[in-house]
Amino acid sequence: MHMTSQQILHSDLLDILFEKRNKLYGAYLLRKNYPVELMKAIAITCVLTIALIFFTGSSSTKQTLDKITDGYKVSQVVIPEEPKPKLPEPASKPPASQVKTEVLTNDMKVVNETPEPLATQSDLDNSVLGNQKIDGDPAASGLQPPQMPQLNTGGTGTAEEAVEKKEPPLPSRQPQFPGGAQAWLNFLSRNLRPPQDMEAGEKRTCLIRFSVDEDGTITNFQVLQSGGNEFDNEVIRVLKKMPKWLPAIQNGKPAAVSFTQPVTFAAAEE
Repeated sequence: MHMTSQQILHSDLLDILFEKRNKLYGAYLLRKNYPVELMKAIAITCVLTIALIFFTGSSSTKQTLDKITDGYKVSQVVIPEEPKPKLPEPASKPPASQVKTEVLTNDMKVVNETPEPLATQSDLDNSVLGNQKIDGDPAASGLQPPQMPQLNTGGTGTAEEAVEKKEPPLPSRQPQFPGGAQAWLNFLSRNLRPPQDMEAGEKRTCLIRFSVDEDGTITNFQVLQSGGNEFDNEVIRVLKKMPKWLPAIQNGKPAAVSFTQPVTFAAAEE
Protein backbone atom coordinates (compact mmCIF):
# COMPACT_ATOMS: atom_id res chain seq x y z
CA MET A 1 0.00 0.00 0.00
CA HIS A 2 1.42 3.31 -1.04
CA MET A 3 1.00 6.41 1.15
CA THR A 4 -0.52 9.46 -0.31
CA SER A 5 1.07 12.87 -0.07
CA GLN A 6 -1.25 13.80 2.77
CA GLN A 7 -0.33 10.70 4.72
CA ILE A 8 3.36 11.36 4.19
CA LEU A 9 3.01 14.80 5.72
CA HIS A 10 1.37 13.38 8.85
CA SER A 11 3.44 10.18 9.14
CA ASP A 12 6.43 9.47 11.28
CA LEU A 13 9.88 9.19 9.77
CA LEU A 14 10.03 5.58 10.86
CA ASP A 15 6.80 4.75 9.00
CA ILE A 16 8.11 6.38 5.84
CA LEU A 17 11.39 4.46 6.15
CA PHE A 18 9.68 1.10 6.65
CA GLU A 19 7.10 1.66 3.90
CA LYS A 20 6.76 -1.50 1.75
CA ARG A 21 8.83 -3.41 4.34
CA ASN A 22 7.97 -5.99 6.91
CA LYS A 23 7.10 -4.04 10.02
CA LEU A 24 6.57 -7.17 12.04
CA TYR A 25 10.26 -7.67 12.04
CA GLY A 26 11.99 -6.75 15.29
CA ALA A 27 13.92 -3.82 13.85
CA TYR A 28 10.79 -1.75 13.40
CA LEU A 29 9.49 -2.46 16.90
CA LEU A 30 12.90 -1.84 18.42
CA ARG A 31 13.20 1.54 16.76
CA LYS A 32 9.55 2.40 17.50
CA ASN A 33 9.89 1.78 21.27
CA TYR A 34 13.48 2.95 21.59
CA PRO A 35 12.78 6.22 23.54
CA VAL A 36 10.64 4.42 26.12
CA GLU A 37 13.11 1.60 26.56
CA LEU A 38 15.96 4.11 26.85
CA MET A 39 14.21 5.97 29.69
CA LYS A 40 13.54 2.70 31.51
CA ALA A 41 17.18 1.73 31.21
CA ILE A 42 18.37 5.13 32.52
CA ALA A 43 15.96 4.99 35.47
CA ILE A 44 17.01 1.48 36.45
CA THR A 45 20.67 2.45 36.18
CA CYS A 46 20.21 5.50 38.40
CA VAL A 47 18.35 3.51 41.06
CA LEU A 48 21.00 0.84 41.16
CA THR A 49 23.80 3.42 41.32
CA ILE A 50 22.20 5.30 44.20
CA ALA A 51 21.56 2.08 46.12
CA LEU A 52 25.14 0.99 45.65
CA ILE A 53 26.52 4.35 46.81
CA PHE A 54 24.27 4.40 49.88
CA PHE A 55 25.14 0.86 50.88
CA THR A 56 28.88 1.40 50.40
CA GLY A 57 28.90 4.73 52.29
CA SER A 58 26.97 3.46 55.30
CA SER A 59 29.18 0.43 55.62
CA SER A 60 32.35 2.55 55.43
CA THR A 61 31.06 5.03 58.04
CA LYS A 62 30.15 2.22 60.45
CA GLN A 63 33.61 0.69 60.16
CA THR A 64 35.25 4.08 60.75
CA LEU A 65 33.15 4.73 63.87
CA ASP A 66 33.94 1.28 65.22
CA LYS A 67 37.65 1.94 64.78
CA ILE A 68 37.44 5.33 66.51
CA THR A 69 35.43 3.88 69.40
CA ASP A 70 37.88 1.04 69.91
CA GLY A 71 40.97 3.23 69.84
CA TYR A 72 39.90 6.27 71.84
CA LYS A 73 37.91 6.90 75.01
CA VAL A 74 35.61 9.91 74.90
CA SER A 75 35.18 11.69 78.23
CA GLN A 76 33.27 14.78 79.23
CA VAL A 77 35.36 17.93 79.38
CA VAL A 78 34.51 20.39 82.14
CA ILE A 79 35.60 23.97 81.49
CA PRO A 80 36.30 25.76 84.78
CA GLU A 81 34.64 29.13 85.24
CA GLU A 82 36.87 32.15 85.22
CA PRO A 83 37.10 33.82 88.62
CA LYS A 84 35.17 37.08 88.71
CA PRO A 85 37.28 40.14 89.42
CA LYS A 86 36.79 41.60 92.85
CA LEU A 87 35.10 44.96 92.81
CA PRO A 88 36.54 47.57 95.16
CA GLU A 89 34.44 47.94 98.26
CA PRO A 90 32.68 51.30 98.47
CA ALA A 91 33.88 53.68 101.09
CA SER A 92 31.92 53.27 104.28
CA LYS A 93 29.37 56.00 104.67
CA PRO A 94 28.61 57.46 108.06
CA PRO A 95 25.24 56.34 109.42
CA ALA A 96 22.35 58.52 108.43
CA SER A 97 21.46 61.28 110.81
CA GLN A 98 18.52 60.67 113.04
CA VAL A 99 15.86 63.23 113.67
CA LYS A 100 14.59 63.52 117.18
CA THR A 101 11.15 65.05 117.43
CA GLU A 102 9.37 66.18 120.53
CA VAL A 103 5.75 67.18 120.96
CA LEU A 104 4.89 69.92 123.40
CA THR A 105 1.63 69.28 125.21
CA ASN A 106 0.26 71.69 127.76
CA ASP A 107 -2.07 70.27 130.39
CA MET A 108 -4.77 72.90 130.39
CA LYS A 109 -7.61 72.85 132.90
CA VAL A 110 -10.86 74.57 132.17
CA VAL A 111 -12.68 75.80 135.30
CA ASN A 112 -16.38 76.40 134.89
CA GLU A 113 -17.20 78.62 137.89
CA THR A 114 -20.16 80.95 137.96
CA PRO A 115 -18.88 84.41 139.00
CA GLU A 116 -20.72 86.25 141.74
CA PRO A 117 -22.92 89.02 140.30
CA LEU A 118 -21.50 92.52 140.65
CA ALA A 119 -23.30 95.22 142.67
CA THR A 120 -25.38 97.68 140.73
CA GLN A 121 -25.03 101.44 140.94
CA SER A 122 -28.21 101.60 143.11
CA ASP A 123 -26.67 99.15 145.59
CA LEU A 124 -23.48 101.24 145.79
CA ASP A 125 -25.45 104.42 146.52
CA ASN A 126 -27.07 102.81 149.59
CA SER A 127 -23.97 100.98 150.89
CA VAL A 128 -20.65 101.71 152.56
CA LEU A 129 -17.50 100.53 150.79
CA GLY A 130 -15.52 97.80 152.57
CA ASN A 131 -13.46 94.64 152.03
CA GLN A 132 -16.37 92.30 152.83
CA LYS A 133 -19.98 92.07 151.70
CA ILE A 134 -22.39 92.28 154.67
CA ASP A 135 -26.15 92.40 154.25
CA GLY A 136 -27.91 94.92 156.56
CA ASP A 137 -29.83 98.18 156.97
CA PRO A 138 -27.76 101.10 155.65
CA ALA A 139 -29.59 103.60 157.95
CA ALA A 140 -28.69 101.64 161.13
CA SER A 141 -24.95 102.02 160.58
CA GLY A 142 -24.99 105.80 160.90
CA LEU A 143 -22.53 106.05 158.04
CA GLN A 144 -23.18 107.96 154.92
CA PRO A 145 -22.33 106.46 151.60
CA PRO A 146 -19.44 108.18 149.83
CA GLN A 147 -20.30 111.05 147.59
CA MET A 148 -19.07 111.08 144.03
CA PRO A 149 -16.52 113.87 143.54
CA GLN A 150 -17.45 116.75 141.32
CA LEU A 151 -15.56 116.77 138.07
CA ASN A 152 -14.37 119.92 136.39
CA THR A 153 -16.14 119.86 133.08
CA GLY A 154 -14.67 123.10 131.82
CA GLY A 155 -11.90 121.37 129.86
CA THR A 156 -12.04 120.08 126.36
CA GLY A 157 -10.21 116.79 126.93
CA THR A 158 -11.78 113.33 127.05
CA ALA A 159 -11.22 110.82 129.77
CA GLU A 160 -10.40 107.25 128.77
CA GLU A 161 -11.94 104.46 130.72
CA ALA A 162 -9.55 101.85 132.02
CA VAL A 163 -10.23 98.56 130.29
CA GLU A 164 -9.07 95.40 131.99
CA LYS A 165 -7.66 92.86 129.56
CA LYS A 166 -8.82 89.33 130.17
CA GLU A 167 -6.97 86.24 129.05
CA PRO A 168 -9.04 84.16 126.62
CA PRO A 169 -10.38 80.96 128.16
CA LEU A 170 -8.47 77.76 127.44
CA PRO A 171 -10.00 75.40 124.86
CA SER A 172 -11.75 72.34 126.21
CA ARG A 173 -10.04 70.19 123.56
CA GLN A 174 -6.58 70.82 122.13
CA PRO A 175 -5.92 70.50 118.37
CA GLN A 176 -4.79 67.04 117.35
CA PHE A 177 -2.97 65.47 114.39
CA PRO A 178 -5.10 62.78 112.67
CA GLY A 179 -4.25 59.52 114.42
CA GLY A 180 -2.89 61.04 117.61
CA ALA A 181 0.55 61.98 118.96
CA GLN A 182 2.27 58.77 117.80
CA ALA A 183 1.02 59.22 114.24
CA TRP A 184 2.29 62.81 114.40
CA LEU A 185 5.80 61.63 115.45
CA ASN A 186 5.80 58.95 112.74
CA PHE A 187 4.87 61.57 110.12
CA LEU A 188 7.78 63.81 111.11
CA SER A 189 10.31 60.95 111.28
CA ARG A 190 9.22 59.64 107.87
CA ASN A 191 9.36 62.97 106.02
CA LEU A 192 12.18 64.96 107.64
CA ARG A 193 15.48 64.79 105.70
CA PRO A 194 18.48 66.01 107.72
CA PRO A 195 21.27 67.75 105.76
CA GLN A 196 24.08 65.44 104.68
CA ASP A 197 26.85 67.76 105.80
CA MET A 198 26.16 67.33 109.54
CA GLU A 199 29.20 66.33 111.56
CA ALA A 200 29.20 63.24 113.76
CA GLY A 201 27.51 63.93 117.08
CA GLU A 202 26.18 67.31 115.96
CA LYS A 203 22.74 68.39 117.19
CA ARG A 204 20.50 71.18 115.93
CA THR A 205 17.16 72.12 117.52
CA CYS A 206 14.42 74.15 115.84
CA LEU A 207 11.31 75.48 117.58
CA ILE A 208 8.48 76.28 115.17
CA ARG A 209 5.09 77.76 116.02
CA PHE A 210 2.10 77.41 113.71
CA SER A 211 -1.63 78.03 113.89
CA VAL A 212 -4.39 75.45 113.59
CA ASP A 213 -7.43 77.27 112.16
CA GLU A 214 -11.09 76.49 112.84
CA ASP A 215 -11.22 74.10 109.88
CA GLY A 216 -7.94 72.38 110.80
CA THR A 217 -5.79 74.18 108.21
CA ILE A 218 -2.15 74.79 109.24
CA THR A 219 -0.96 78.39 108.71
CA ASN A 220 1.26 81.16 110.14
CA PHE A 221 4.60 79.37 110.51
CA GLN A 222 6.98 81.22 112.85
CA VAL A 223 10.52 80.29 113.93
CA LEU A 224 10.85 80.76 117.71
CA GLN A 225 14.26 79.09 117.99
CA SER A 226 16.44 78.73 114.92
CA GLY A 227 18.73 75.78 114.34
CA GLY A 228 20.02 77.29 111.09
CA ASN A 229 18.28 78.33 107.88
CA GLU A 230 18.67 74.92 106.27
CA PHE A 231 17.21 73.13 109.29
CA ASP A 232 14.39 75.66 109.78
CA ASN A 233 13.37 75.45 106.12
CA GLU A 234 13.37 71.64 106.24
CA VAL A 235 11.03 71.58 109.25
CA ILE A 236 8.68 74.17 107.72
CA ARG A 237 8.69 72.23 104.42
CA VAL A 238 7.49 69.09 106.19
CA LEU A 239 4.94 70.98 108.30
CA LYS A 240 3.38 72.42 105.15
CA LYS A 241 2.80 68.86 103.88
CA MET A 242 0.66 67.99 106.90
CA PRO A 243 -3.00 67.07 106.42
CA LYS A 244 -5.67 69.04 108.20
CA TRP A 245 -5.73 68.66 111.97
CA LEU A 246 -8.70 68.14 114.24
CA PRO A 247 -9.35 71.73 115.40
CA ALA A 248 -9.52 72.81 119.02
CA ILE A 249 -12.94 73.06 120.67
CA GLN A 250 -13.80 76.10 122.78
CA ASN A 251 -17.30 76.65 124.18
CA GLY A 252 -18.52 73.80 122.00
CA LYS A 253 -17.26 75.41 118.76
CA PRO A 254 -14.07 75.00 116.69
CA ALA A 255 -11.45 77.60 117.59
CA ALA A 256 -8.11 78.68 116.11
CA VAL A 257 -5.13 78.11 118.43
CA SER A 258 -1.33 78.17 118.16
CA PHE A 259 0.81 75.05 118.44
CA THR A 260 4.56 74.87 119.11
CA GLN A 261 6.68 71.99 117.80
CA PRO A 262 10.38 71.42 118.65
CA VAL A 263 12.48 69.29 116.28
CA THR A 264 16.03 68.12 117.10
CA PHE A 265 18.38 66.93 114.33
CA ALA A 266 21.00 64.59 115.84
CA ALA A 267 23.82 63.08 113.74
CA ALA A 268 25.03 59.64 114.82
CA GLU A 269 28.38 59.50 116.56
CA GLU A 270 31.23 57.60 114.93
